[in-house]
Amino acid sequence: MGSSINIASMQLYALVMPLCCNPVTGNCVELTEREYSVCHLICVRADPVSFTELRRTFDYHQEILSRILRRLTIHNVIEKTNDGMYVATRKVSL
Repeated sequence: MGSSINIASMQLYALVMPLCCNPVTGNCVELTEREYSVCHLICVRADPVSFTELRRTFDYHQEILSRILRRLTIHNVIEKTNDGMYVATRKVSL
């Protein structure tokens, strides 16, 4: 009985936490709601997005936004351009 509760809670957790997957490598990253919001905005935009624009849009403290962007960059979900703007990697699917 205990294992069925764990499986059910894990399935519920998977439904709540969005995933961002790289179809080329098959690697997926679980995203928090904040990470998903930032990622989604960057991924749907054709133009690069600045840190300031993201901060104004989401009203996150700069340290929180920096951590989100760093994590998304480390997992190759987004890229930082040479001029400091953020764009989605072409191999990401939400």
